[in-house]
Amino acid sequence: ACSSFFHATAHAETVSGTIVDTFTWSFDTNTDTLTISGEGALPQSLTEYAVGSYWKAFESDIQHIIIDDAITEFQRVSNGLATGSENNLAYLTRFSELPALKSISDSPENGYAWKLDLENNSLTIGSDSFQTGFLEGFDLTSIHQLILNDGVTFCPDLQLNGTLLESVTIGQSLQKKDNLTKLNTEKFAVDAQNKYFASYNGSLYAKDLSELICSKNLSAYDLDAPSQLRTIGPNALNGGNALKQSIVIPWGVTTLDGYALLGINWDSTVIFPDTLTDIDGDILSIPRDSSVTFIYSSANSVIKEQAQGRIEINSVILDSVVQYYPQTTSSAGFVTENGNTYYYKDGKKVTGLQYI
Repeated sequence: ACSSFFHATAHAETVSGTIVDTFTWSFDTNTDTLTISGEGALPQSLTEYAVGSYWKAFESDIQHIIIDDAITEFQRVSNGLATGSENNLAYLTRFSELPALKSISDSPENGYAWKLDLENNSLTIGSDSFQTGFLEGFDLTSIHQLILNDGVTFCPDLQLNGTLLESVTIGQSLQKKDNLTKLNTEKFAVDAQNKYFASYNGSLYAKDLSELICSKNLSAYDLDAPSQLRTIGPNALNGGNALKQSIVIPWGVTTLDGYALLGINWDSTVIFPDTLTDIDGDILSIPRDSSVTFIYSSANSVIKEQAQGRIEINSVILDSVVQYYPQTTSSAGFVTENGNTYYYKDGKKVTGLQYI
């Protein structure tokens, strides 16, 4: 049975009642906000037939939904917290289908642990307590901005399925790489106080810029990486299928980690520098009836070994790849890098020779 009352003041009007046990609901007709309060997990006995009738009369007016911070889990969020008939599923209106809904979030009193802003197509996560189940039924592939605020130490798996985001913003607290390579974005932005990550030209790197964690969506042929880059990490060039065509692996890169080229399109071309000395596992995963072209010099034994005997790799072996690195290498001899001058012979950096 529905237990509710109507309360009016000069400033606001609310309707509220009990859902089950200690879980309650209230609707503020002044702000068009539905608040669900309680502590712990909503019981599984709360079926799709029970809840919706409580606020059925207001479903066309609900613009904002606030879920109490103390609620840890909706065991049946997409069905259980619905609006409609107790007796007929056909008349259920899920939160995601409310016609006027603009946002759903936890309580904003101590800063949002999470908020889906449907007006601005943004998802803000501010705590590791966020669960994707809170937003079950919502199409997260429609979001444009993902904000991982201070308080988040890892990125949850949002099941964005390669959706191209306008931006991913990372706060001070993020420290784990989990799920970052699943993000496909036009740019990463990282708080300068973050101790683990940094952004450079829109891509995500380790703090010292020595490792590429996840590239932005690449429309250019060149990665345009920092000079400090030495390692392209696992799946770093995936980025939700970030590689649209072909790519030049930057000069100076020494290590490619497993499946570094996972996101490359079939029939693309990858150019490798002579600085490459180590490959950790298989860097490529495509069907054997497809083809990717690897261009590298005869001096590049690590790529030659990776490509040997693989029918899906078309190897183009050149005497030199210097023409692909005009700003880094020079057949003329000396090149200044980071304040130091190095000698190049036939487009290859001669190790052990340094001229100040």
